[in-house]
Amino acid sequence: MIKTMNKVRKEYKNKIEIEAFKLEAKKSEDLIKNAKKYIKLSKKIGEKYGCRVFTSGSFGTKKFSLASDLDIVIVIPDEKLREKILIELRKKIKNSKVNFHIITKDFLHLYKKIGENKN
Repeated sequence: MIKTMNKVRKEYKNKIEIEAFKLEAKKSEDLIKNAKKYIKLSKKIGEKYGCRVFTSGSFGTKKFSLASDLDIVIVIPDEKLREKILIELRKKIKNSKVNFHIITKDFLHLYKKIGENKN
């Protein structure tokens, strides 16, 4: 009986892992297919609020793969805009492999340093 329960647990765990892998694969395929669209849409929304918008990470350097995510940095002129912009972006871009880094210009130098240190 114990062996049977352990076997069922293992099979169930394997099914969950397979489904999780399939979901991640779909997100990756969607990201590769729609990255330009997501960047363009992010810029449009950001510019509407007077923000600077750019990519960083593997998409920023054009060295991306199926394992990559899309990092979009949005430099906001006012901290009060953070939540409003994020909500608008997430309504339009549902893929969780798209990461929005919403910062004020005071923190922009940190992103530049991080990028320099990766090279």
